[in-house]
Amino acid sequence: SPSPFMVQNLIKSAVEKGNEFIVLEVTSHALDKFRFWGIKFGIGMITNITHEHLDYHKHKTNYFNTKAKLVSNVRVAVLNKDENHFYRLSHLTHGKCQVISFGLSKSADFNPKNFPLKLKVPGEFNILNGLAAAAATSSLGVDKKVIKQALANFESLPGRMEEVENKKDLKIVIDFAHTPNGLENVLKDLRTQASHGRLIALIGAEGFRDVKKRAMMGEIAQKLSDIVIVTSVDPR
Repeated sequence: SPSPFMVQNLIKSAVEKGNEFIVLEVTSHALDKFRFWGIKFGIGMITNITHEHLDYHKHKTNYFNTKAKLVSNVRVAVLNKDENHFYRLSHLTHGKCQVISFGLSKSADFNPKNFPLKLKVPGEFNILNGLAAAAATSSLGVDKKVIKQALANFESLPGRMEEVENKKDLKIVIDFAHTPNGLENVLKDLRTQASHGRLIALIGAEGFRDVKKRAMMGEIAQKLSDIVIVTSVDPR
């Protein structure tokens, strides 16, 4: 997330080119440092709140309160019904805010039963991401058939469950799973795919960042993998 001056400049440029909607990924660091100062978000979406960035926020409560800023003053809040933070976040929205939920549970406004998706990208967590996107775009009046077709045609991003082609009869997948929750979701999905073979996990953690997550990620990897290789990732 760049400085607020650069963000405003980019938005101005987008408007001049005729763009009507802008999607911004907002980090907790950026919210805490007011990098999106001056922007009135129409829709705020929080996919999940897990163990992350505690090297900066120091405590889970600080991290939660910072993330909650994203939905405190929006027209529509899109929240994960499966998370235990759902009701706390819902109560932090203002009275006129429309809360739309997504999740695997039947009680969610957008769930696999009432809004089935066929995705090219693997993983249960991507079903959740797709449902979240559907919830947000539906609130803007986009036709549900258009939403489903767009999601069905969406290709995986580089570094996100990206399969590496090879001639060694190996299934090699790269994913930027840098949190305990992210690593667990990826390995659970790959574990089902590797039911007739070994699952080898190559993991690491960035230097001078959240140290507490390292043991958690190691524990998750050894539970879900047959072999774990720990390596260095950007030691800084």
